[in-house]
Amino acid sequence: MEQIARRRSSFRLQHAFWLIVGFGFIVWFGIQAILGRSELDNLQTELEQARKEVELLERHRRDSTLEIRGLRDDPFLIEKRIREETGKARPGEVPFKPEPANPNP
Repeated sequence: MEQIARRRSSFRLQHAFWLIVGFGFIVWFGIQAILGRSELDNLQTELEQARKEVELLERHRRDSTLEIRGLRDDPFLIEKRIREETGKARPGEVPFKPEPANPNP
């Protein structure tokens, strides 16, 4: 009788041990999932920022390429650029220089 009681007690201890181990694994996997999701969200935010930066750089490159082609091939654009940079005008024109905005009216 005592031996049966010991076996039952041992079985219950083993059963409780494995329940605790199983619960521990469930908790550990849950924590890992939460941490992984958080890191995934951070990486997605970084990826979106990088995509926006790439788009901005591509737009800048495209605009610069168009400007280079124009300055290479279009004599009117070349003349306009030179007149803007030097502040000179064609005969009969009045050069216009905008005044800087005054923040205090």
